[in-house]
Amino acid sequence: IRKMPALPLLLVNPNRPLSTASVFKALETGEAQHRPRGFPVHPSVVQLSAWLGHTRNDLEAPAQQLMPEIGTILDAIRAEEDCLLARLSGSGPTCFGLFADRQRCARAADGLARVYGALDRVQDVIQACRDVGIRPLGFFMTGVPGESRRSLLRTLLYARLSSAEHIRV
Repeated sequence: IRKMPALPLLLVNPNRPLSTASVFKALETGEAQHRPRGFPVHPSVVQLSAWLGHTRNDLEAPAQQLMPEIGTILDAIRAEEDCLLARLSGSGPTCFGLFADRQRCARAADGLARVYGALDRVQDVIQACRDVGIRPLGFFMTGVPGESRRSLLRTLLYARLSSAEHIRV
């Protein structure tokens, strides 16, 4: 491969381990991966993402079975404006989004970082509750006027990644 473009990638990790061995063990062997021909010579980011759109990561389904929040993360990345492609990286749990340029990637990162930044504080409070014997529950409202698909997916990501024992959306 010659002259690969700079790849503006957004990486999102659920901050939980996922064993590569367990993902491979959960992999159901079946239909072989279709590999498109004709990798573009000197591809742009858009051309590369279009080519990659015809491929798949066979480990994505078993990884999601073992850690369902991977699907929520991928949905949240895909909902970000200007995301060209979102996939699981290898056997996970890190997911990535490919964007046309750094500015678009940075905007998406800022939006998702707000979810994760607040989540860290909430998880500290949830742990403090557990430490004193309080059972943490989570309730999230969706469908408010003006809510976009992106904000809904961010709320679902936040809910799914919180460490509350019982969640209602």
